[in-house]
Amino acid sequence: MKHVDNALRKTLFILLGLISLFWLFWTFKYLFTDNLRSTRYIFLFVTILLVLLIFFLNKKFKDLLFKTFKFIYGHKYWFIGILFILQVVISLFAQALAQGDSAVLYTVGTNIPDTKQTILKYFSIYPNNFFFLIIIKIINSIVTPKYLILSFSILNALLIDSGIILLTSIGKYLKGEKLAQIVFIESFFLIGLQPQFLYFYTDPITFFFTSLLCFLVVKYTYKKYLIWWFVIGLIFSIAYKIRVPVVIYLIALIIVVIYQLVFSPEKIKKRKLVNKTVVLFSGILITIIGINYYAHHQKITEYDTKYSRNFMYFIDLGLTDTGANHSQLPTEILIPEKNGKIQTRTQLESKLNKDIKNRIKNYGILGLIKHQNTKFKYFVQDGTLGWTTEAVLVESNVVKTKFTESTIGHKIRDIIYVHRPYYPKYAIYMQISWIFVVLGLVLYFKKYKKVTYTELVFQLVLLGGILFLSLFEAGRSRYLIQFLPAIILLSSIGYFKMNSSKSS
Repeated sequence: MKHVDNALRKTLFILLGLISLFWLFWTFKYLFTDNLRSTRYIFLFVTILLVLLIFFLNKKFKDLLFKTFKFIYGHKYWFIGILFILQVVISLFAQALAQGDSAVLYTVGTNIPDTKQTILKYFSIYPNNFFFLIIIKIINSIVTPKYLILSFSILNALLIDSGIILLTSIGKYLKGEKLAQIVFIESFFLIGLQPQFLYFYTDPITFFFTSLLCFLVVKYTYKKYLIWWFVIGLIFSIAYKIRVPVVIYLIALIIVVIYQLVFSPEKIKKRKLVNKTVVLFSGILITIIGINYYAHHQKITEYDTKYSRNFMYFIDLGLTDTGANHSQLPTEILIPEKNGKIQTRTQLESKLNKDIKNRIKNYGILGLIKHQNTKFKYFVQDGTLGWTTEAVLVESNVVKTKFTESTIGHKIRDIIYVHRPYYPKYAIYMQISWIFVVLGLVLYFKKYKKVTYTELVFQLVLLGGILFLSLFEAGRSRYLIQFLPAIILLSSIGYFKMNSSKSS
């Protein structure tokens, strides 16, 4: 059995290692296609190479860098506090209503009258956004529509910063202060210094909940407090109701538990496992049943899941050229309105099946392989985590206040709004941060070594996330935000392993 165990682990390890190398290739290549002018390509490439060479070869430079990182980590709460103040200031001067789903959520959340069928039935078509609507409604009742967007930006900032602290704590639980330091630096410079908190949508809250789930599972796996497993089930259910792909975390955990039962049964106390499982799924079922009951009986908005998009819709969308090109879907699927009425999921099923079969037939085997390569490129390459591609904040949607209308407001938006003068320079910073995170993944999978079951869960989350995005809708790296906890932790362990091996 040990040989089988080792073979399975090694296969997963090698597979993810190859994927991470391919991933690193696309993150580097993206620098020379989207973020810079051609006259700066060579200069930037040489600069990055020099930094990498200095980092890996020059001891004095490395010592200085490590001392800087150690100082930042040693004063992490001060740096988080400064970051939060910066995020609040940016929120004041750059608040705007994002386009797309955010506009619908704001319209319904603030009770703006609208008679369009696509608005009235939005939460029937996309029921996963209903719980988020309830959060919007609660905040709107406290702050009023005038301050809703600003309040949400500040809440998002708080959630992202809390997520960074949670991930840092996981690093400390796993391998002590040294790993915690790397996790903090990676997450602070990657997600902390991004403008994602300005986005009036579910990405920041999902990042927080997935970080919280990982923290609670790591902390209480080997402790006797059963109540926390009910809390984990409750939090998972909320996260799942906001973002369905969060289920991959639960699937990965279940697979590893089964794997332990098969290959290391002596290490598991079966009675405790049964108790934890019962309490966990009790929390999940009670929360999901409660949310569903409320959704079907509330009077806030129409909620009828017979109109919801089934998984075939997202497979069809995933088969478009970028993996998320809505305009390539047939009109009767994209806008399922017939004679003034929205068609149900059942009525659309045959059209979806037909369109999926046609796409697969038109691609052919080689075409599908090429499509998956293109799709993978689109959902891993962008270090701005979709901010550049989506460009959801535009000047015309800025909330008019004395702050946003000021010179400082315009200058700040010149940096963080896509298509503004200084944004490309900011995008370069975010891309370089992303490259270093992905490089950490490559280092993690550089040399095989049997790892703990906790790391195995994170490996499966990473693989599951990639498989999910390869199958369903995924055309930009924003979809990776929900998997950032696993990505950052594995990447940080990669740098930790490199540093440990050199120290020894």
